[in-house]
Amino acid sequence: MNFFVNEGLAAQGSGIEHAQVQRGKLFRKNGQSFKIVTRVYNANGHRDLLAWQLNDAEVINMYDYYAGTEYVPDRIVTAEDVEWGGRPVAVVEPMADKPETFMAFEDIERTRFLGRIHVDLEHENRVTMVEVFEHFGNLFRVDTYDSRGFISRQQYIDPDGTPNTNVFVDRQGRPVIEEFLRRKGPRMSETMLMNR
Repeated sequence: MNFFVNEGLAAQGSGIEHAQVQRGKLFRKNGQSFKIVTRVYNANGHRDLLAWQLNDAEVINMYDYYAGTEYVPDRIVTAEDVEWGGRPVAVVEPMADKPETFMAFEDIERTRFLGRIHVDLEHENRVTMVEVFEHFGNLFRVDTYDSRGFISRQQYIDPDGTPNTNVFVDRQGRPVIEEFLRRKGPRMSETMLMNR
């Protein structure tokens, strides 16, 4: 098995990605197995494989390895299919000025806001991202959907609006990779604890 390791493999890659893919196709043509290993997760990664004329057996991402999602059947998730963690949904409607964004509410009067749902208009209105708001109207989590139709990353947001943690989850919602994004100094309470 020949391995090519890279940061990622986007639909429109750099010269390095082009060289890797061409080398891989040459290996394939000569009956040699190969695998492109990528480190950075791309929610559209499996869809991008088609642009490169590759298949799931020839590319693996670290996320897919840990989450066990190398081979997952494609499923279309639309705005109406989004689950809200047991919170009831009464209204899901597109924004008038942004047809790729839907608003979800718990009540017909539209007073209890659940969140915003972003869809890919060019790919069957598939859900790409959901911004989840808590009962006081603050954004607290952003769910990224894999193009194959499941939540792959949950990004938790601090009260000041900055991302705090990325939790990459498997198809059952279990964490497989956690990435901490804290780029600011410790809070006063944390400083007092560190000085003890």
